[in-house]
Amino acid sequence: MGNLFYWAYCIFYIYFCTAVYHLKVKKSVYHYLLLLIIIGLFYDNFISSIGFLIGEGLFLKFLNFIRYIIHAFFTPLICLIAFRLARAFNVKLAQHTRSEITVWIFVLALIALGFIKEVASAEIIPTVRWGMLNYIHAHPSIPVAAILVNLFVIIVAVFIWRATGWPGLFITSILMFVLAAVPSKGLPPILGNAGEIIFIYGFIMAEKRLSGKQG
Repeated sequence: MGNLFYWAYCIFYIYFCTAVYHLKVKKSVYHYLLLLIIIGLFYDNFISSIGFLIGEGLFLKFLNFIRYIIHAFFTPLICLIAFRLARAFNVKLAQHTRSEITVWIFVLALIALGFIKEVASAEIIPTVRWGMLNYIHAHPSIPVAAILVNLFVIIVAVFIWRATGWPGLFITSILMFVLAAVPSKGLPPILGNAGEIIFIYGFIMAEKRLSGKQG
């Protein structure tokens, strides 16, 4: 049953890739970072959806290990995209070089934290939940890096809201935070993954708004 959700999520991410690729905005490294993150999230959901077809073993374990690498390295990059949006929407604090340097240091620190917690010391074991077979951490811990990324975007979204009067990114970021916090013991992280879709959609809405501003 859980696989149906993840297949649906994959369809959303395919749509998101197409939507972002065709946005009429000035293409920059941050634009392609958003595409990269969407592709990474597609991979995460796709591997979760086909685990039962591959079966338990080293190959599926390797594919799942890549999922954790993607989360460790890609998730903090969302902070760079949020900062770039704040700068594009003329948030005063985002116009300073020192602010940009601070964000880069923050992102690199989160990548290091994610690598240590999610990759370097990872012991992943097979598990079946809701008919889904994948590999999870044998000793799960609080995803500190992901939480900090979410909080960072919420703060940036408040500044964007104040500068533009548009609360879209703030609303989607809050929804992501709420859905990720819902206990899912014994269940696959269906709500958390749904929250990621809402979260990314907030960035796509922001890009669309920006394209209208540039048009």
